[in-house]
Order: sequence, then structure tokens, then C-alpha cells
Amino acid sequence: MDGWGEQEYVRNSRGVQLFTCGWLPAKTSPKALVFLCHGYAMECSGYMRDHELREKGGLYSQ
Repeated sequence: MDGWGEQEYVRNSRGVQLFTCGWLPAKTSPKALVFLCHGYAMECSGYMRDHELREKGGLYSQ
């Protein structure tokens, strides 16, 4: 995957631990923000895998 990616856990004001992912393009400045917030107990690796394929195709960043 071209670009910078980060995965981390953050704790909200109620003490709940949340998993987050973020990506930035390697060669250009960001042009938009895509925010995905899925439902409770939903597994997100499919979204992450799809993101990698779309980024390789230049859909998200170039």
C-alpha cells in the first residue's frame, strides 16, 4: 500500500477502548476525508482490505 497508515487504540470519555485506523497519501496532500463508523461488534478487516485494494488502484490517493 502506498502511503502512510496507522492503527491504534484510543480511550473515550467513558473509558471504552476504541480501535482506529488512518491513512495518508505518500506523494500528495490529502484532498478529502473519508470517515467510516460501523456498528457495535462489527468486524472491520474487510473494510481495511478493501481500502488497500482501492488505494493501490489510485481511488483514494495518488
